[in-house]
Amino acid sequence: MSIRLKRAASLTAALSILFCLSAALSAPDRDEGRAENPYKIYLTFDDGPSWITEKALDTLKAHGVKATFFVTGQTSESRVALYRRILSEGHALGLHSYTHATRRIYASADHYIEDFERLRDWIFLHTGQSPKICRMVGGSRSRLVPKAERLKITEYFRAGGYAAYDWDIDPLDSGAYPLGAGAIAKNVIRDARKKDEQDLVILLHDDGIRKTLPAALDIIIPYFLERGYAFGALEAGTVLNSSRAPVS
Repeated sequence: MSIRLKRAASLTAALSILFCLSAALSAPDRDEGRAENPYKIYLTFDDGPSWITEKALDTLKAHGVKATFFVTGQTSESRVALYRRILSEGHALGLHSYTHATRRIYASADHYIEDFERLRDWIFLHTGQSPKICRMVGGSRSRLVPKAERLKITEYFRAGGYAAYDWDIDPLDSGAYPLGAGAIAKNVIRDARKKDEQDLVILLHDDGIRKTLPAALDIIIPYFLERGYAFGALEAGTVLNSSRAPVS
């Protein structure tokens, strides 16, 4: 090779290196991308804890995000231990229903409150904590709840200092058979794209037949992290930007 060609090749290599360095330095890092997005994701799980809750907690830990679990009344030691694990790993524990016997608890506001307080007391007995966040079975807009009874229940929440939450996104994962992980993630992402200027409370389920949940989380969580969203756990005083989830 001639000296002139060698010099040209060296110059090309040097320019290539400089171009790569420039691109790397000018590209925003992941943390900067997160900081630019003002909205947050609140993953919420209903109907557990179950064996799948354990898997979901492992997945959340692997991704370094927090979530909220609206739980039911569980009596086995392994399930009761999951109440404590949820709290010890920095997630939020919320009240859902002790029995999840929908028709019975919605027969009257008194029936609902009896079931609610049974769960509240059970959680306190086993964790020493009394959660102030909750979610009604089927949500506050469920057609199973007569309007008059709903008003009594929401007034009970207000008087007791409870914050009740519905959701912004429902991926329809609560059927009699588990929805595939890809389908769950697709439903979440599709709806999120339509609501990209607000905080998002996402409904998911972690009862015992939701075996595809961990794999769905492995798709959902990276999707939002890559777009700069932060993840959070709900509290009684959480202020949600443009979300329809808080029950008024």
